[in-house]
Amino acid sequence: MLLVYGLATAAKGGARPVTLALTGAAISAGLGALTSAMLLTDQATFNSFRTWQVGDLSRPDGTFLLLAAPVILVGLLLAWPLGGSLDTLSLGDALGRGLGTHPALIRLLAGVAVVLLAGTATALAGPLVFCGLLMPHAVRAFVGVSYRRVIPACMLAGPVVVLLADTVARVLCRIVNCRWASHW
Repeated sequence: MLLVYGLATAAKGGARPVTLALTGAAISAGLGALTSAMLLTDQATFNSFRTWQVGDLSRPDGTFLLLAAPVILVGLLLAWPLGGSLDTLSLGDALGRGLGTHPALIRLLAGVAVVLLAGTATALAGPLVFCGLLMPHAVRAFVGVSYRRVIPACMLAGPVVVLLADTVARVLCRIVNCRWASHW
């Protein structure tokens, strides 16, 4: 997060949303290529990574969740009060400043909350990226654009969609007898 934010801030125009997204995509691609190069040297590690890369909702016990709970709690406590400020910033930085928010501080705190929550979720279940990208846009159609409603709606809709997709995939694999799904 700090690397992406630092590089985006150094760009002409500062850390605008588009600059942050492009910088993050570039760094992600570079680190992904480095990871792939390292994984190709060991077949067992590559096979383990491949399973994690698509995501996994099965854990042998609740130890992982217990370890992650404090990080999730901190992320939620940080994200929840930012809803109103994020709504204000969606009107633009100048208007946000005029209404009493501090855009750079709000973006920093929101970024930390996102890293804590998304990072912990990724550590627990793998990179279920599509759901994370889809949910905020999908729930806006039902709850409106206010982040005070979008955030809790995503917290409910995200797990429902992931569990539904996992269940459908497992049922379909049982029906067609998928050989690659033997670990289920």
